[in-house]
Parts: sequence; C-alpha cells; structure tokens
Amino acid sequence: MFEDFDAKYDDFCWFEITSEHSKAVFEKQAKMEIWASCPLYACKDKLKAVAKSERQDDVLFFDGEKYYVIHLAWNNGCKDGPRYKELLPNELNGYFEWYYLNV
Repeated sequence: MFEDFDAKYDDFCWFEITSEHSKAVFEKQAKMEIWASCPLYACKDKLKAVAKSERQDDVLFFDGEKYYVIHLAWNNGCKDGPRYKELLPNELNGYFEWYYLNV
C-alpha cells in the first residue's frame, strides 16, 4: 500500500497493519470512542483497521466504500466523537503526501 511513499521518503511514517491482534485492538478502541452522536456511528461496526501513523495516534480504517483517518484518543470518547478525515479511495495518495509534508 505504501511502497511508493517508502521509496520516495526515507522516513515515511505510515505502516500497514498486518497483525490480526493489532487490527482488533484498533477497531475495538474506535468503536469505544464513537458514540451515537458522532457522524461515524452508522458505519462504526464496518470499520476495519488498515494502517497506522507512527507520528500520531492516527489510524486508517476502511468501511468497504470509504476510508477514514481517525485520531484515537485512547479514552472512552466524547459526545462529538473522535477527530477524523473521510477519504474516497482515489484521495488516499494525495492525503498521505499532504500528511507526510505537514504533520
């Protein structure tokens, strides 16, 4: 998923989550932080962890149609839900380029 970025940048900060245990931990935490008042509530049970940033607690999730970069707070959440960015599949490369250069 990140081969082009890894080749372009020596210190690219995203990695694909390959461990089923790690995926389960991130998915469980996201569900805990997404309350009924959050716009992500309707898709929270579909979210599958895909990748993680090494710079922050940002995790890339996929619901089968869209991607979501969710900033996990590692708490029980709040009524507004976690900070997140919604992305279409064709927006991923541009987002990761922006993320690398700005975060």
